[in-house]
Amino acid sequence: MHEEILFTPILGAHLLAGVGALTLAIVQVHFMSRGSKDHKKLGWVWAALMAFLAVSSLWDLLGDGLLSIPAHVFTLATVIFLPLAIWAARTHRVVLHRNAMIALYVVLIAAFAALVAVPGRLFNQWFFG
Repeated sequence: MHEEILFTPILGAHLLAGVGALTLAIVQVHFMSRGSKDHKKLGWVWAALMAFLAVSSLWDLLGDGLLSIPAHVFTLATVIFLPLAIWAARTHRVVLHRNAMIALYVVLIAAFAALVAVPGRLFNQWFFG
């Protein structure tokens, strides 16, 4: 049986934050000079988007219960790596900052890929009908 997915305002905000974070990550990684003022400013915006993604994903966890726990491994990784990456940048631990940000970038891409690949998720229905 096909169950319709409710598109709620929190889901819309979550999707917009995800697209924004993915776009900013691409800009930061491929087009910005590391350590520049613009890099730092966009980094704070990206961090805020990632924090919002982590918090807003908990809404899905409350709604779907135990069935959505595997998807929230990404939330847990964000909660661990985002503060670590910010702390590393603030304390000039460049290698740790870079590695934590790479981990978050991979988490963001993997979360998007998982949402597209898993049947029954909204992105899966949008991409594959």
